[in-house]
Amino acid sequence: FLDNNINNKKTLSNSNILKFGLLSNLTKDKGLDKFIDLATYSLEKYKSWKFYLAGPIIKNKSSYLKRINNVPNLDYLGIINNEKEKISFYQNLDFFIFLTTYINESEPLVLLEAISLGCIPIVYDRGSISSLICSKKLILDQNNNPSGLIFNLINEILKNEEIKKLSFES
Repeated sequence: FLDNNINNKKTLSNSNILKFGLLSNLTKDKGLDKFIDLATYSLEKYKSWKFYLAGPIIKNKSSYLKRINNVPNLDYLGIINNEKEKISFYQNLDFFIFLTTYINESEPLVLLEAISLGCIPIVYDRGSISSLICSKKLILDQNNNPSGLIFNLINEILKNEEIKKLSFES
């Protein structure tokens, strides 16, 4: 589903400025609220992390855009349909946050695309997602407030210098 000639990047130019992304149909069930909360949480913890959203906002668009625009480290890129733009989106990220609770989730293409381009996935176990993730530490128990768990996980990954390993292993 992606060109084999694309390089899987994974060099971290500055470990203080990690980049997180979510590309999907943006709904509460697909993890939109949790992603916005994580961006806000990172500000509260004084982390200079960047967050990028892409895809259509399916419900309550004006309400979500207002929330997104109030979080300075979060950028909404709109709908990405072009393959080159999609590849560029993934290659710009260190982590792909896919906290879907969607009842009919199966094997999401966006997760496969992110992994194939070296993004480290952090996910909930829905559908067959857990079988796609090599490192079980990246699969979170469903939690109403995963921001603290993700924050601690990222700090552990940085401390153990696992960015490169996890980006190729996942």
